[in-house]
Amino acid sequence: MFKIKCKLCESILEGITKKNVSCACGEVILDGYNELIHVKKDRANAVEIDSEGNPIQKAPQHTQERPTREELIAELDRMQSSFENLPSQAMAGPINHYDFASLLLLVSAILKSE
Repeated sequence: MFKIKCKLCESILEGITKKNVSCACGEVILDGYNELIHVKKDRANAVEIDSEGNPIQKAPQHTQERPTREELIAELDRMQSSFENLPSQAMAGPINHYDFASLLLLVSAILKSE
């Protein structure tokens, strides 16, 4: 169970039922079926609160930095060297589409990097 508070109208919504509940001003809607929060205009108008009504502080999400061209080429070299250690019967076998897709993504990322 979780609680959401609308900062505009101060309504508190609780996710205790399997139905949609909205705040008094209609800005925040709590989807009880999927436990999702829908906000009409600004996500900052909704805050998740604990059972005592205190805002829950979420850790900031860190954006992952894109790998450098050198790191991507090193990954390609690592993939190549891992094939050199395979037994001969594995080297003669076909690759699957997951292997090929991974290779294409890596080569594409290298070509798109600076």
